[in-house]
Amino acid sequence: MTEPRERTAADPIVRLAVENLHRHIAALSASEVVQLVLFPESIAAWSAGAGVDESQVANLFRRHRTYVRLRSLLADRLGVPVTILAHLIDADPAVPPSRRPAALAEILAEAGIPLGDARPTIDWRAPPYPSYREGTNPLERLALANLSVVVPAMPASRIIGYALWPESLAGFAARSKRFTLGALLTTLSGMRRSDAIESALSRRLGVRHLELDAFIGSTKRDPMAAGLPPVSGQ
Repeated sequence: MTEPRERTAADPIVRLAVENLHRHIAALSASEVVQLVLFPESIAAWSAGAGVDESQVANLFRRHRTYVRLRSLLADRLGVPVTILAHLIDADPAVPPSRRPAALAEILAEAGIPLGDARPTIDWRAPPYPSYREGTNPLERLALANLSVVVPAMPASRIIGYALWPESLAGFAARSKRFTLGALLTTLSGMRRSDAIESALSRRLGVRHLELDAFIGSTKRDPMAAGLPPVSGQ
């Protein structure tokens, strides 16, 4: 029996996920950006190791509380000034291009402004920084730099989720009206495959069924052996 191949950055669906996140990094939640920087460590694992209540971390990213000490601890772990982390958390994320009003797209096109470049690039040499995100925050750039290395080490469902974003796996399943999120996740896990689900998903992703089949059948790369660049503060 042939051993399953290990997933790599060359896989078409991995490339889709990486390319999609490059387009949307400014629209991802701050917690998702930080999670990409920390991977394979999770935010929950970091908070436990730092002796921080996980609910406080959740409230920090929801902007319910400022938590000055928590911000300092997390910024130190990420290797950035607190002001950089604060901007990522406090600034308004971009609206994904696919969710912007059609009229806005027309106005930008007439002005010769690409849809993803509607706001001026931020000068990071010194705060205060503008209250918006446009994809150049040092943590956003670090997350993107890590992507091609870390994505092959993620579960198939997470990679597919990144390839679909801003549509979620749950949204895709609901829109299909033919299968449940549970059935979709089971198919992506490889435990119980569904040809109908895979056909619908391959059409949505714009890849061949054979490519999706190979992706699901591959094994994720060992994150500890993937040559991940160390994050400052480790």
